[in-house]
Amino acid sequence: MGRRILPVHGWVAHLALLLLMSLASALHGEPPVEPFPCQRRVQIAPATPLPEVVVAEFFTHGELHPKGANLAVLDTLDRPVPWRVLQIGPGDFCRLAFQTTRGVRQYRILYGGARSERAPAWTSAAGLLFVARRWKPCNLNRFASVKEAFTSAEHLGSDYVAAVSHHYNPCAPDEGPFLSLYHGALRIDHAGKYVFFTASQDCSFLLIDGKEVVAAPGSHGPVRDARLKGEVTLTAGSHRFEYYHAAASDTCCMLAAWQPPGGAKPELIPTRAFAGAEVVRLTPGPCQHRTRGRLPELTVSILGEVSLATSDLPLIRVQFGESAATTRLRYQWDFGDGQTTTATDPSHIYLAPGIYTVKLTTPQGAAVMNRVGIHRPLLLTEPKKGPDRLLEYRSVLDHYDTTTLNTRLLLQLVHASDEMGLGERAVKMGKARLLTLGAKKEEEDAVYALVKVIGPMLRDRFDDPAGAVAVWKAAADHLRRDTWKLECELEAADICLADLDDRRTAKALLESAAARVARLATPSLVSRFSRIQGDYHARVGNGAAARKAYALAEKTRGTRLATTEQNAWRGAYTRSTEVYLRDRELERALAELRRWQEQFPTDRSEGYLPLLQARYWLARGKPERVDLLANELLVLNRDSPYVDQLLFLAGECEEKLGHRERALAHYRTLATDYPGSPLVKAARAKLSSVAPKPENEKKPLKK
Repeated sequence: MGRRILPVHGWVAHLALLLLMSLASALHGEPPVEPFPCQRRVQIAPATPLPEVVVAEFFTHGELHPKGANLAVLDTLDRPVPWRVLQIGPGDFCRLAFQTTRGVRQYRILYGGARSERAPAWTSAAGLLFVARRWKPCNLNRFASVKEAFTSAEHLGSDYVAAVSHHYNPCAPDEGPFLSLYHGALRIDHAGKYVFFTASQDCSFLLIDGKEVVAAPGSHGPVRDARLKGEVTLTAGSHRFEYYHAAASDTCCMLAAWQPPGGAKPELIPTRAFAGAEVVRLTPGPCQHRTRGRLPELTVSILGEVSLATSDLPLIRVQFGESAATTRLRYQWDFGDGQTTTATDPSHIYLAPGIYTVKLTTPQGAAVMNRVGIHRPLLLTEPKKGPDRLLEYRSVLDHYDTTTLNTRLLLQLVHASDEMGLGERAVKMGKARLLTLGAKKEEEDAVYALVKVIGPMLRDRFDDPAGAVAVWKAAADHLRRDTWKLECELEAADICLADLDDRRTAKALLESAAARVARLATPSLVSRFSRIQGDYHARVGNGAAARKAYALAEKTRGTRLATTEQNAWRGAYTRSTEVYLRDRELERALAELRRWQEQFPTDRSEGYLPLLQARYWLARGKPERVDLLANELLVLNRDSPYVDQLLFLAGECEEKLGHRERALAHYRTLATDYPGSPLVKAARAKLSSVAPKPENEKKPLKK
């Protein structure tokens, strides 16, 4: 189909019409609306005083330019009013402020598209504005250094606040160290001498009309009295107020107070001193899209959190809703973490802070997506209820679809489930994820963190060493970083030898690890590789190679201790392990034995370490592992002063297992090779009682 060609007089008339429309628009101060596909209305209630400044917050569903260029605010006569973008992000969040026009109570916020719009000059001095910027190193003792760092640092966000009084960053709750500035016009009604005070975590500097009045330089905690103060004589009228602050750690505190002339005691600088009543917050109406009509309006309330003992990240409780929802019909929610629901106003538990793409579909089929920043709650929103407790979250977490979670969030669910007493469920979901990694693209650090939790749980708590080997091997196959692959291979090899007596698999793992050890040459990993290699040699009967490997492991460990220090450490390991075994604190005994073995691998040859390991396994109900330890000690050091005790213990264990020939072999070795042992008499008695009767021995006749 060809393009339509207007006759000459037709296109001339069309062009003239366009020019006339453009001229009429210019005369009335009306900018073209078409380039902005989205608009929201803001209505100031008729019965309320007309404020100078309105602050509005809303989600932009991906339509807003990252720096807010494609945005404008118009009054009812379609005249641009001064506006300023206070904060964009996290995600699709936007906070802006605009000045009102005298007598006008309805405004439109336009955004989206490709148009770039410049705001009229800002003229209002009402309100106290807080500005947060990303941390930048500076000298906390010098105001000039702090100010220079603030001026050049990246902007995080701004907001109008009631006073200089915060113990968090109101613009970026999850941000670590940051720089901030409170500034506004301080209205002085009565001239006279004013005393200003500051209390802050780390440095703060309060300035009036550009002159420093009071300061708390350096890195420190907040003072709890009024000692940091400064006096200044002020005339009636408006004065420039500035309060710079640097929070150099994850904790912060900012507070500014004053004592006016005639004041009885210091007090927070009140909101009225900054004409705070002239700034109001209003919720804009839902987005009207030029082609899609009214979009669903997402409401988000961050209500609570629960910290986990085993994770640095908290769980976050969030309440969602749709502003116009008046029906109990099914809404479809996708929370951006793989979880969904059809509730109208669902409560959801996020496993970690972050930015999630939340999609809402109404019963009528309208849909909207917003990238929502989920962070720790700024304040306790339900003070009567008190802090959240983990068990209160179980009803939501029980319905999580673990197959749709990424590995980082699955790890959080593992931690939470374990802390709720659901360890079996935790290890089951973690094991399933690790064994199905395959060629999937996963965050390697999350996989590595997950296997370091699930592997030990399988091995020690749930007595599944074979499962532990499987997950360590799966992680080693998936990870690309040599250090992590090596750690996984060594863990699997250690379990194969110590728990399973699977020499073939252990040998293959050690051969694979050997090349990486040669490349990395990290002392701790070289030491661990040599120690496990020594265990393998001892298991297959090569005592000389085992002793050499243990000596290398101890030498390359990287810690040089004097003989007295070594003896002290050995004594500490010995005593603590004996006490834990006596009191049947088996988890602590095992941890102590492993630390002892890693720090002093050559003690395997000395003999007392394997003897206590044998007693541990006997206490755990694993007598079959005592035989292996006895045989290894014979290979490593037949002259050990503890070999007779270990042989006798191994014989008793083999008796319990019904292995008569093995038991006799241990007793016979003890009685024959160690005639000076106090256990020889008991060993000979065992030989008599355990030895089979001769076949030709006649049984006594029954009377």
